[in-house]
Amino acid sequence: MKNKIKFEDHINMCRKAAWKITKKYYLEYEEVEAQSFLIYAEAIEKFNDKKGTKFSTYLWYRLLILNEYAQKQFNNNQNSSEDLEDFQNTAFAKSYDFELFVEILEFYDSADLILSDDAIRLLAHVLDDYYSKGPSLNSVHLYFKRNFTWKPARVKKAWKEVKSWWETHNMSPVYL
Repeated sequence: MKNKIKFEDHINMCRKAAWKITKKYYLEYEEVEAQSFLIYAEAIEKFNDKKGTKFSTYLWYRLLILNEYAQKQFNNNQNSSEDLEDFQNTAFAKSYDFELFVEILEFYDSADLILSDDAIRLLAHVLDDYYSKGPSLNSVHLYFKRNFTWKPARVKKAWKEVKSWWETHNMSPVYL
């Protein structure tokens, strides 16, 4: 399986994670991108396809380490590379429930095949954990109105589509 994993199939995932972290912590993109590529290389070495997950799911989980790296870089106000081994054993890296994370990604992947682009954008926003007590239609509407100039009818339509999909998959906890 490992010989079938191609870098070009996963480069955009690494870059997307790096870009998100770069914007959040105001770091140099090239530095964070390089760290994401190191994570990719380590993920190939450590990936075990016998555990029943896709490599892309495993890689996305491993890319969460970038957040810890960026926090340290931001807090220390430095832009030098750090050894990723320091981060892989941190509480942050171990705090994610991998099985729940895989379940959410698999649901998201299935949603991507079914839902409209607007509903996917709304679902991604909700899954990014912007809401500690779960989102409300009003809070989501305000977010999309401010950031994307969506009209209330557009938000409501996407909300209903996501809610219907969410309920059919018995996703828990039900926020929508």
